[in-house]
Amino acid sequence: MFCLELVSIDTLLKQALSDRGLLTNLLNNSNFHPEVIKHIHSYYQIPDKIRAYQSAIFKYQFLPDYYQWSRQEVKIETDKYHRPYYLISPFKIDFNISHSGNWVVLAHKKGNSKIGIDIEYLDHSIDYNTLKPITFSETEQTYIQSPLSFFTLWAKKEALIKTVGKGFLDDMYIHTVLDLSPEQQYTYQKKTYYLKQINVASEYLCFTCEEE
Repeated sequence: MFCLELVSIDTLLKQALSDRGLLTNLLNNSNFHPEVIKHIHSYYQIPDKIRAYQSAIFKYQFLPDYYQWSRQEVKIETDKYHRPYYLISPFKIDFNISHSGNWVVLAHKKGNSKIGIDIEYLDHSIDYNTLKPITFSETEQTYIQSPLSFFTLWAKKEALIKTVGKGFLDDMYIHTVLDLSPEQQYTYQKKTYYLKQINVASEYLCFTCEEE
């Protein structure tokens, strides 16, 4: 069982666009590590900065508070594929963050199994016929007939890839056989993954993926 947190950055984004000093003030009072603040400032566009800021709140404030750990004592570890997790002996907390448009989402759980999440804004102008041979298997391509089906399958595939944790280091992503169903059980390298669609907001597609 995993927990899910959904945050709209719409109000904060509007405030930051009208007050260019707001984000700097928030970061100065955040107690984030200087490297985290530097990373947030590295983004050029304000919307990207705000999404990175909310992601940092999830990682460095919300999760320690949720699990009742000291923010100063916890440390994010990474596995051999650089996938992050929290380890406070004897507990391991797996988590995954995704953002798109005005939403930032977090999935997290206690235990050794992994959790992944992906959210995508439904861009109706996308040239899905050009993109689908690049990112989807031959079977998956037959399902993609519109921007909606493209982003539904893309969010589902991303959630799976992020849970497995290898990213695009191998060619797994072009050999998956996913469909457009809101729930699907999928087996990869003798492990079972459970994918489920999450309703977040109109014009957004979101999937979680939980390793058995």
